[in-house]
Amino acid sequence: MSEAKDDRVEFSMPTKKVLAGRAGYICSHYDCLRNTKAPGQSKKRKDGLIGTGVAAHIYAASENGPRPPVGMTEEEIKDQSNGTWMCIYCSDLIDKFRWEYPAPRIHEMKRVREFAQHLTVTQFDAAYLVRWMGVQRFDQIVRDHLPDLVVASIIEKIREVGKRFIGDLCLDAHPIAKPPSSFSRKPLPIVIQQVGRSDQTAIITTAIASEYRWATEIATQFNQRLYEAGTYDVRLIDYGQVSISARVPETGELALEAVDLKATIMCKYNPTSSQGDVFLRASTVGGVKWLMEINGRPDAFTIASEMKLGTYYWPESTRQPPTLFREREAFESYATLIDRIAAGWDIVGRIGLRSTEERIKDNLHPGVFGISLVHSQDRLQEVQRACRKVRLAYELADKWGVEVYIGNLLDLRIDAATFREAVDRIMEGGPGLTHAIGDQLWLSDDQRRCLVVEYNCARIGISERFVSQPLTDGGASLMSRGHFA
Repeated sequence: MSEAKDDRVEFSMPTKKVLAGRAGYICSHYDCLRNTKAPGQSKKRKDGLIGTGVAAHIYAASENGPRPPVGMTEEEIKDQSNGTWMCIYCSDLIDKFRWEYPAPRIHEMKRVREFAQHLTVTQFDAAYLVRWMGVQRFDQIVRDHLPDLVVASIIEKIREVGKRFIGDLCLDAHPIAKPPSSFSRKPLPIVIQQVGRSDQTAIITTAIASEYRWATEIATQFNQRLYEAGTYDVRLIDYGQVSISARVPETGELALEAVDLKATIMCKYNPTSSQGDVFLRASTVGGVKWLMEINGRPDAFTIASEMKLGTYYWPESTRQPPTLFREREAFESYATLIDRIAAGWDIVGRIGLRSTEERIKDNLHPGVFGISLVHSQDRLQEVQRACRKVRLAYELADKWGVEVYIGNLLDLRIDAATFREAVDRIMEGGPGLTHAIGDQLWLSDDQRRCLVVEYNCARIGISERFVSQPLTDGGASLMSRGHFA
């Protein structure tokens, strides 16, 4: 019996995009795994994309469909957990032969495809070897490791199988190296010579070549409008998007959090030239200053990728209206990155494919460039201390429902633990408390109608606007200059 369209619960467009991206735009059916997106032309004969992929329901979109959604709410039916990405042919197949494709089997297909796709982005070995062994064989290795899917075991098997395809480029004694962070702008042959290990030369060469290939792909996309005008030899400069993250040194696994930044991107690549010259330069400003540059031909090019910790634009207070670079979520990503760098994680970056001054989802190229930090440990620890104080301001604001001014809190003379204790005592005792708190920290009269805490001559305000106290006549009054009116 066919499903009535009016009764169907469809996925939203954002959910469809998430399902497609998590599967790498590859059909999740074990026996298919075909790509579902390719270049094509629109009805108006303009260059664009064609696709055969659909977001298929695991439990049906309506009560009359295959694998009925018994007991499921509408929200559960249209949640991404109830969907998988398949080509249109396999989507039809699993419905027509529903008894051969119960929900647990489709869930398993989805899990294998998404886990395999995750490995090809976060694990350098997997990203490189899948191109040699193919998606079918790669996903089969992941499938063979069900139900636990232990990353280390899967990567070991992938390298074992990969050796059949690339021989000594994949050595049992040494994992495939991730691209070095910076080559100080030296030509590639000199870099390889300085590696000093002949058994690693081919591996390092292959890793570096990946960064060259990524640069050509980014430059090709970024310069698309020039190509459409028939211009190939101009260095286009425009604003673009980059993302800075961290990676576990032992496994190469990427952190989920990332700092998204606006960058100035300059690039040139002529796909019609036989020389293969590419130039790609990305530079950011502000709290994270990343400079990445690739220049040259496949057999002789230079790479520089370095990061400095600049001046982060801290919010003035915990109630500051969110902006692109100052919203709380952006700060938390920045603070988490600083913590991971201090803990010894590697720094990595990704570059956007289109010119933009905003953060655009799905705009980043999947290639991960290594980055070296050029600051001293003292500077890193200084930034980490500042991040802790800003986190403290947000914590106290959440705890007491007040606005905390952040500026002077970053003063090096202010001890975070002492400030936390003082604010807690003030708020627990009532905002009208006026007696001294310790020898160096006390409440102060302030003409801005704020509760002000002073510490070693530095002043930190806690806004009165979010603190009130009932009066004897049943009214209410805001706190004023350390007492209640």
